[in-house]
Amino acid sequence: MLEAGWAEVRVVTDHGWLLLPAGLPKADLPEHLMEERKGRCARLKETATTTQQTVPWRWDKDVRIAVPPGICCYTAGEEYEHGGLSPQECITPVLVVRSAAPTGPAASLAQVRWTGLRCRIQVAGGSDGMKVDVRTKPADASTSITASPKSVNAGAQLSLVVPDDTHLGGSAAVVLLGADGNVLAQQATIVGEDS
Repeated sequence: MLEAGWAEVRVVTDHGWLLLPAGLPKADLPEHLMEERKGRCARLKETATTTQQTVPWRWDKDVRIAVPPGICCYTAGEEYEHGGLSPQECITPVLVVRSAAPTGPAASLAQVRWTGLRCRIQVAGGSDGMKVDVRTKPADASTSITASPKSVNAGAQLSLVVPDDTHLGGSAAVVLLGADGNVLAQQATIVGEDS
């Protein structure tokens, strides 16, 4: 996504996790105490006792779950796990990746004005290869409502005509496209009305 021009990518997961490529340390819990075992938790038998931390199961208070200490795991050799009570697993991480390099020219749609079905557009910071289009869905070229996108000229002023008057009064977006066709800037508009 960064190579396609995005300045920032934000990744959000539904829960935290533990990742240790060398393998998580193993915690010992004798098998005769367990009904079922996962990496980061084990369901204890009714009569089992252990010095390890236990928590009740939310849906049945009579069921006890053992949780290994720290980042330990009940199964050996695991590198990735989730489901325990460590801060790493309880906090929902948000990973933000930003581009170290500028993400293309700083171009923008400075002005969008309508005269009937003619859209007059002024582009600030435009360069060769850029085009402008009017679409009902900004990222979908097949939703263009003009005859074809128009190249940005040296004066950075141009106009596009919407040939189908059924679009008059409808929602659309004026989009500024890079030479590769990716959307660099967009502005919501109502066809035939000044923004």
